[in-house]
Amino acid sequence: MRRYYLHRYALMVLAVLLGQGLETLEPYVLKRMINALSATVKTGASAAPVTTWFIVGFGIWAVSMLLMRGLPDRGYPHRPAAAGQRCRSRCSPI
Repeated sequence: MRRYYLHRYALMVLAVLLGQGLETLEPYVLKRMINALSATVKTGASAAPVTTWFIVGFGIWAVSMLLMRGLPDRGYPHRPAAAGQRCRSRCSPI
């Protein structure tokens, strides 16, 4: 467990920094989406630019949340170890 602790810690910090960096792009994407929407309303043009900026904004949001919060752990909550039984894998001694 301690073998790659520093590597895992650095990877977690890097993932959070990358997620925060992506979040800083959200206001820019929102501005572009609003500009595309107002141009579409004014000219009656296609809604493709609005849809494109919406998909880009959703993608940035989803990736940044995934990077900062991580994937859900399938084994959580850990099952408690039975009384007198030794825990061999992922269980918590409650």
